[in-house]
Amino acid sequence: RREVMDIGAGVVGVHRRLGATLARLDSAVRVGQPLPLQPMLETEAIQPHMWQTAMQSGALDLLDVATVWRLSEFYNELSVGTQQLHRLGELSETVLLPVAGAPAEEFWRPAAGLPSGGPSAAAEPPTGGPPAGAPQPRYRLQPRYQWYTATLGELYETTGTIVAQSDSLARLLAPPGRR
Repeated sequence: RREVMDIGAGVVGVHRRLGATLARLDSAVRVGQPLPLQPMLETEAIQPHMWQTAMQSGALDLLDVATVWRLSEFYNELSVGTQQLHRLGELSETVLLPVAGAPAEEFWRPAAGLPSGGPSAAAEPPTGGPPAGAPQPRYRLQPRYQWYTATLGELYETTGTIVAQSDSLARLLAPPGRR
């Protein structure tokens, strides 16, 4: 239980930072002033020691199948998130660091059919399209940088799932009087 809670507490910070980064990009694009992309070099090395020990020692035999299944799902999602974070760091190193300090125009291009520059009445958020009937986006990421918001969005979703699973598992694994 302690390991699950500690992992959840650490991942919630990453989740919040990702959400803030995505919101900052969305806001900047919405007002027609897209920001340069910032390398994400965070390296969270989470080692699930208790999970590995429980698997090796046979301690999982003491738990019911449903609980083992939920624990397995949690640790699998953690593995997916770690891989996504690693990929984001590698791409940041190889693609963004070489252009560090470049102006926003390096990363963004005016949307087709719209004039460039100046404030925008409505722009596409980098994580998705505008609602039906909304004005078309004013800026779009350059094709070579589209991985950035896609990976941030995927990682944001994954970390949200990990946080929810850790909260649920912590309650499930709590002693009967503390649930």
